[in-house]
Amino acid sequence: MAYLVSARKWRPQKFEDVVGQEHVRVTLQNALREGKVAHAYLFAGPRGVGKTTVARLLAKALNCEHGPTPVPCNSCPQCTAIAQGSSMDVLEIDGASNRGIDEVRELRESAQLAPAGGRYKVYIIDEVHMLTTPAFNALLKTLEEPPAHVVFILATTEPHQVPPTIRSRCQTFNFRRLSVGEITGRLSFISEEEGVEAEEEALVLIARKAEGSMRDAQSLWDQAVAFGEGKVSLRSVQEMLGLVEGDLFFRLGEAILKGDVRSGLEVVEEAFDRGVSLGAFADGLTEHFRNLLAVKVGAPPDLPEEELARLREQAEAGSEEDLARLLVMSSDVASELPRSPAPRLRLEVGVVRMAKSLSSVKVEEVLARLGRLEQGLKEGTSVVRRPPKDLEELKGRWEEVADLVARRSPRLGAFLREGRPRRLEDGVLELAFGSTFHRDAVNRQRRVVEEVLKEVFGTKLRVRVLKEEVEGEQYEDERMLKKVLELFDGEVVQG
Repeated sequence: MAYLVSARKWRPQKFEDVVGQEHVRVTLQNALREGKVAHAYLFAGPRGVGKTTVARLLAKALNCEHGPTPVPCNSCPQCTAIAQGSSMDVLEIDGASNRGIDEVRELRESAQLAPAGGRYKVYIIDEVHMLTTPAFNALLKTLEEPPAHVVFILATTEPHQVPPTIRSRCQTFNFRRLSVGEITGRLSFISEEEGVEAEEEALVLIARKAEGSMRDAQSLWDQAVAFGEGKVSLRSVQEMLGLVEGDLFFRLGEAILKGDVRSGLEVVEEAFDRGVSLGAFADGLTEHFRNLLAVKVGAPPDLPEEELARLREQAEAGSEEDLARLLVMSSDVASELPRSPAPRLRLEVGVVRMAKSLSSVKVEEVLARLGRLEQGLKEGTSVVRRPPKDLEELKGRWEEVADLVARRSPRLGAFLREGRPRRLEDGVLELAFGSTFHRDAVNRQRRVVEEVLKEVFGTKLRVRVLKEEVEGEQYEDERMLKKVLELFDGEVVQG
């Protein structure tokens, strides 16, 4: 027998085998049981989550010799023909390549003919949003009053592109992305049935890479089986996908949270020496900080318990504000890396900034200060707030300003730390930024900064946001790297 990819070989042949779409399965089976089948359905959702599969199962349930039934027998000629894709009464049409009015007119004429051998003629139109406007208009009347023996099932990944007049004539079912656990469970079942030795961590990694698509996950599983010569291990999947070992992110996360610049740069160098894609490394670091923040706020991601335990332990080293700031900064690095003429330099500078961005003031110390302040107020003393005498005095309290801004908006606080006070004159504070992105981000919310300045100094200061007058976007990055190289007696290695 010819080889079949797992997505075809293990396509569900009964409703109970469909993963993750319980709301769709239960509704359709109840409708079949009660004889309340609609004449038109719209299945909407991401790719690879079961839209076409459920459409075929519905066609099978309608035309089964024992049907219409919520449980097709899978053994009668009609069920067998539909499963093999050879039924004359179930027509699958690709909306992308049959999108014109002429094709829809042919469909309308075909719909008037009686079924060849089944009970219903079922038209499954995939990617229906690709039809032209005239084609939709031609389909409209048939959808509104179809022959009694016809059922239309429209499938799309872009339901907002389907005209409202079409949607209103269909029962709409929204298919959702599948969870990592659901995909992992199905891959584990397939591995067992195929006699493939598969590590759970490897299957979890495949499921995460599939981003909610069962078909994508099964395609990656096929690739992993071939790459690993019949075995699916975590290391082989990481190598196949060009991914980074999770341990590197835990080590880098620990270094950043401790403010250990040297260790952080050593991890980056190790990743570079292994030939890891710097873009994939930056994306992975962003995902790592996202997972840390999710664990910190009590919304853990769908990951193995062992990895969650490590995340919980590491998340204890930072506050929610710290982790949110690091998530924003790592995301900025990941987005800027593809456009950077020196990706490694940009990544290393980003690691240095992240390691230096966390406040050195501990929570306990802040609480102690607040306690002393509260006690002083009770005793009748007052807090004196006065305007800064000069720029140097303002710079001395700039960290305090940045902390207060970060309490209101962690993202804005992180951006503000990328700039520096440059001039204070006539109640106007000029802030200079090396990056146009950070300058524009702070400028859009400068009112928040002005409010905090008034809270700290007791006087209104207007904020003017400027770009550093340097040649090229990379100046600040190069300056910081130079300082790092001087500190560690290093040199730039081109790669």
